[in-house]
Formats: sequence, C-alpha cells, structure tokens
Amino acid sequence: MLYNGGHHAGLGASTLLRAGYPSVYNSPLTRLLSTRQMEIGGIMKEYDVIVIGSGCGMNIVDEALAHGLSVALVDKGPLGGTCANLGCIPSKMLIFAADRIAEIQEARKLGIEAGIRNIDFNLIMERMRKFIRENQEHMKQGSLPRRKSRLLQRRRALC
Repeated sequence: MLYNGGHHAGLGASTLLRAGYPSVYNSPLTRLLSTRQMEIGGIMKEYDVIVIGSGCGMNIVDEALAHGLSVALVDKGPLGGTCANLGCIPSKMLIFAADRIAEIQEARKLGIEAGIRNIDFNLIMERMRKFIRENQEHMKQGSLPRRKSRLLQRRRALC
C-alpha cells in the first residue's frame, strides 16, 4: 500500500487502520499501484506500506508499525513536513510572542500601566528553532529506529 501523507489527506491513521488490512489505505493513488516495492541503492525491497511525506504521514507510519507492518517513509524535506517545520507550528510560536506584546500595549485600556523594555527577537527565534529541532529528533528517535521501518530523504520527487 502507498499512502500520500499530504496535509489535507482527510483520513486519520486510526480511521484507515479500522478499515482493515489489506485495504487500509484505500485511495485512488493506492488503487493505481499494483506493487509495494521500492528500489533502494539499486536493490528492490518490498514493504507493506510506503508513506510519502512525514507530516501527517507519520501518523500512518506509527499505526502501521504498531500493527507489525513494514514501512518505508519517503520525504523530500525536513522530517515532520511543512506544517511542523516551516508553516503552522513556527508561525504560531512567533504569533504567540507578538500577541503578548499586543496585550501589553493594549493593557492601558483596562487600566493597567505596563511597558515593554526590550524585545529579544533572537531569543524568540531560537525558541522556535529549538522546538523544531527537538520535534524532529523526537520523530527520529520514536518510530523510525524500529526494525521494520526505513526513512528515505530525497531532494527531488521519485516519480
């Protein structure tokens, strides 16, 4: 089976697994593929599940491994996908700090005298980067070291 773990895939891992193996990943893309083989270093290997993308796809990896299936994870970017590394999570961490600044600036409307002496933007950015690094490391140490999994990181698409 092949699962494309794109951001708007629409089905969670538990929903897919409740559907039952072997039709766990029943998508149009899956139905087009008749093989679960992948060439790695010139050697053809077979997996129960091939997941493209480590964003939402990590949910599928975890569930598949928990059910004893062999998994190949293919990702062209940093582990965790766009949301965890470049989009949703980092932007929300920056917005959180900006919201605290806005609250302090608006406090006067509530009768509170407060001021901002300094904004350490480097610290705000490092906090965000540290979270991303720790999240990636958690993923590497979590599912991926298991015997039945393999991570393939590519700069360009396989197709």
